[in-house]
Amino acid sequence: MKEKYPSIADVRGVGLIMAMEFARPDGSPDPRVGTKVFDAAYSRGLLVELPHTDEEIFSVVCVKPPITITSEEIDETMTLLD
Repeated sequence: MKEKYPSIADVRGVGLIMAMEFARPDGSPDPRVGTKVFDAAYSRGLLVELPHTDEEIFSVVCVKPPITITSEEIDETMTLLD
């Protein structure tokens, strides 16, 4: 996805937890895109987290699936985010 969408500055994660960070072309956090991704995911039935810190206000979207998620559900999650 990072190659497809230039506003994705970073994709990181541990285990099943994944985070996508959105940035403007100058590298500064882009809360506008993070909020749009959050809203679009929610409207498609996917619950994601929009955490924030002083440095990254709503520019990171996190996916935290349950440990019982299947590979088909992971594929569906990625499709919904795309």
